[in-house]
Amino acid sequence: MLGLRKGACVRRCAVYILNRGFFKITDHYNIKDDQGQVCYRVDEDFKFFGHKVKVSDPQGQPLFEINRKLFKIFSEYQIKFVDGSQVTIKDRLSFFRRKVKITSPDYNLDLKGNFLDNNFALTLDGEKIGSINHKIFAIRDTFVLDVYDEDYEAVMVGLAIALDNMMDNEEAAD
Repeated sequence: MLGLRKGACVRRCAVYILNRGFFKITDHYNIKDDQGQVCYRVDEDFKFFGHKVKVSDPQGQPLFEINRKLFKIFSEYQIKFVDGSQVTIKDRLSFFRRKVKITSPDYNLDLKGNFLDNNFALTLDGEKIGSINHKIFAIRDTFVLDVYDEDYEAVMVGLAIALDNMMDNEEAAD
């Protein structure tokens, strides 16, 4: 489902660690599971406008691409999977909380979190299917993903990358 190849990195409750580099002009990094095994490869290229990221499996086979849409009041991203499916991520701000709506033709997900502690819960029809935690006391940008439903694993990886870009844009605007 959603461009994800079932493989060695998928477990009942998978944990992934996304460590970004110091310099974010161009960035190439791996997303590893909690055992240190590479599960995804991320390639971000420099663009004057927008944000484009390509994500592949450990062997370099493309899985999905993330594009930030320009000229939007709130951040909006499109994830395009190699199987042709797509997901839209739309940022919504509310009082001291971040709300993100994830939509596809097949489902709607909600990501809710707190600006202060940067912990986010991902829900489907009110049921928690994962969490994304941004570690603020780390040398590098570090996100920990807890995936409770493997059908949404790739979406969560893309969502964490988009969330990181949203946070970077907010910091740059300050």
